[in-house]
Amino acid sequence: MEALASRSIYSLRRHVEGQNREIYEIFIPIFVGDDYEGTLVVAKTTDEADTLAHTAMILSIIIGAVVFSSIIYIMISNYRHNKRLATLAYKDALTGLPNKAHLEQMLDHIRVRPFQDKRAILMIHGRSISAINSTYGLDVGDRVIKEVAKRLEAFVAEGSQLFRFADDRFVVFVDNYRSKEELRSLAERILAALEPPVSIVGRPIEICIGVVESEPGLGAMEALSQASMVIHHLEQGHGDIKYAFFDARIEEKLRREEIIALEMQEFLDQPHLGTFHLEYQPKVDLASNSIVGFEALSRMTSPTLGRVSPPEFISIAERQEMIIPFGYWVLEAACQFIKRIGQQGHSQLYVAVNISVAQLLQKDFLRKVGEIVAKAGIDPHNLQLEITESVLIEDFDEIRAKLQPLKDLGLTIALDDFGTGYSALSRMGELPV
Repeated sequence: MEALASRSIYSLRRHVEGQNREIYEIFIPIFVGDDYEGTLVVAKTTDEADTLAHTAMILSIIIGAVVFSSIIYIMISNYRHNKRLATLAYKDALTGLPNKAHLEQMLDHIRVRPFQDKRAILMIHGRSISAINSTYGLDVGDRVIKEVAKRLEAFVAEGSQLFRFADDRFVVFVDNYRSKEELRSLAERILAALEPPVSIVGRPIEICIGVVESEPGLGAMEALSQASMVIHHLEQGHGDIKYAFFDARIEEKLRREEIIALEMQEFLDQPHLGTFHLEYQPKVDLASNSIVGFEALSRMTSPTLGRVSPPEFISIAERQEMIIPFGYWVLEAACQFIKRIGQQGHSQLYVAVNISVAQLLQKDFLRKVGEIVAKAGIDPHNLQLEITESVLIEDFDEIRAKLQPLKDLGLTIALDDFGTGYSALSRMGELPV
């Protein structure tokens, strides 16, 4: 009645006595002009509205559950995807070990921490793994690498980690070691563990180890570069030494090699620089005590280092794959010398030039020698090619096949350093020397 008396729109819900239902009523006053004529009452049960509300509530719960489930699924999928990416980025697919990227990240992270504990890395290089890949195939090579990784895992203790650094290299990171002797012991135990032959190929893996003790502020790239320097040093052949620590002496030696290699390459590109020249050692006939020829000897005067010995720069040329172009330069310079002494009336003299095995085994060696001799305009009989006995170890039959066309061209062939290797004297008669 109060709603009617108020003469304003009013609504309410009320329970119907004796029935389990509610009615929703709206009271709307009716005016004609300014005169109040009565109130319009609109009533409707709430069953339909309650049903709609209930349905809406269920739908909202379902939609909410679907949305929530979708969010959870997306989060889990992203987590798994990121985990797979992390695995690809930081794990080696073949061995399952942490890889080079993981190692570099860890070393750089450790670098910024306070330097308290002693830290070191041991880079383990499988010298013969590449040869195994070439001989037995990549599948066998992969199985060998897995076997090496399995043996190395035995040395991973608390504070140490094993990484697959490259195709034929592993790294053991050692944290909180006590002394250098402890690292020496670890290196020797690793060598001993890898000494037994790998069953699949029936031969041991040739190993060398570069050890670097970390210093405050030493970055990942520097430490790994130093370890690689030690391995490079060991690979040059230093007796039975299988492991070594990085020190200033090794660094200085390798920097020197870099300078020599760079200056040799610059000379080969620009011979007028004069970094290399030939000296001619006379060959004397002891019966007549007269000069019968010369041996061309290459000499290096480095703008940076001064005089460099032939064994040093020749071995660098061989490792840096410059020995072939360098050998042709020597041959050309010697032929020009033959031409000069011939013009001075010494056409009976010859000049001997050392030829490397790599040069001799080139497919176009005969053609190149013929072109150089023709360009110089000399008699081929005035040129002698010297090969060392070690050349014969490569392939006796192939070397013999290479030498005969050179002799047919008119050159003479000499065998140098006989008796220093394993050649049989009885086979010398088979060579055109």
